[in-house]
Amino acid sequence: MKVLDRDTPDLAAVQAQLANYQCILEDTQKAGAGQGDAMWGHMERAAGKLARDAGRFIERIRNKTPLSKSEQMQLESGSMPPNGTRHAALASDNDLIDMSNRMSQQCRAGIAAEAVRVS
Repeated sequence: MKVLDRDTPDLAAVQAQLANYQCILEDTQKAGAGQGDAMWGHMERAAGKLARDAGRFIERIRNKTPLSKSEQMQLESGSMPPNGTRHAALASDNDLIDMSNRMSQQCRAGIAAEAVRVS
């Protein structure tokens, strides 16, 4: 997300990073990582949403598409950010971070419970 925070992002670099991220997501799914784990499913959906929202934002920048009046009103109201905006991409990034933190907490709790059980 940092490469998109610049006033004039390097679209080629951003697209290359997004393509690499999408390949990682696809490879992870093909490998069956986390199969059957509900938390992992949430993580995959959050990661996929970030890829889609970042792609839409890149497209908006490339096409120099300004916000419509209704999109501007949506942003100002603080409701769900419109597709293809920096706000939507950041919200998806934050959701992914939140899900990652939840998985880490769940993992730590499981490790602690196992340590108590075996001691």
